[in-house]
Amino acid sequence: MGMGSRAKILQEARDLFYKNGYLATSVDDIIAAADVSKSNFYYHFKSKEDLGIAVLDSRCKEFETLLAGSLCNSLMPPRLRLKTFVEMLSGASESHGPGGCPFGNLVAEMSDHSERFRKQLSTLFCGLATVISDVIAEGQMRGEIRGDITPRDAATLLVQALQGAHLLLKCHKSRETYEFGMDLLLRLYEPGAVLNAPVSRGRTSVLHDDTAEA
Repeated sequence: MGMGSRAKILQEARDLFYKNGYLATSVDDIIAAADVSKSNFYYHFKSKEDLGIAVLDSRCKEFETLLAGSLCNSLMPPRLRLKTFVEMLSGASESHGPGGCPFGNLVAEMSDHSERFRKQLSTLFCGLATVISDVIAEGQMRGEIRGDITPRDAATLLVQALQGAHLLLKCHKSRETYEFGMDLLLRLYEPGAVLNAPVSRGRTSVLHDDTAEA
C-alpha cells in the first residue's frame, strides 16, 4: 500500500526541515515535494507550525526507541548503558546525514520564534537529563561511577557536551572530535579518574583545522 497524503507530507517536511531549515522551507516547497494539493495540506495540518510540531513529535518517538535500547535498558550495567547511548546517538546522527542533531538544529533556529517548539524541545532535553541522572545515580551506588559529583550535574554536563560535540561534528565534517570528546567524558566519570591524566593519544590537537591544508 502506498504512503497516504498525510504521511507523505510529514516525510517530505521532515527531510526539508532537516536539509534546509524550518524557516527557509515554505508550505509551497512541502506541497511540491509531497505532490499534494494545498487544500489537502490544510486538511491535515492547520498551519506550518502544526506540521513542524508533528515532525518533532515523530522524531521524539524515534528518540524514545533509542533510549529504550540504551539508557532505559535495565539488563545492562549503568556505565555500559551510558556508553551504548552515546554510540547509538552517534549512529543515529550518521544516518541523519551531515546536517547535525535535528533537535539541536531546531533549538538554534526556533527558540526565539516559537514557544511551542521551545517548550517541547526544553521538555525533551530536561527529560533526557533526568534519565541520565537516574543511570548515573545507580552507577554511583554500584561503584561504577565516581561519587564526587551529583548525578544531576553529571547528567547536565553530558547533555551539554553531546550537543556541543554534534555542533562541532557538523562544523568539521569529521567524527574524530565527537568520538574523542565523548570517550574522554565517559572515562572522567569512572571512579578514581584523574582529571589531568594524558589522554591525547598522540594527537597534537583535537580540533583539526582542515583549512590549514588548503
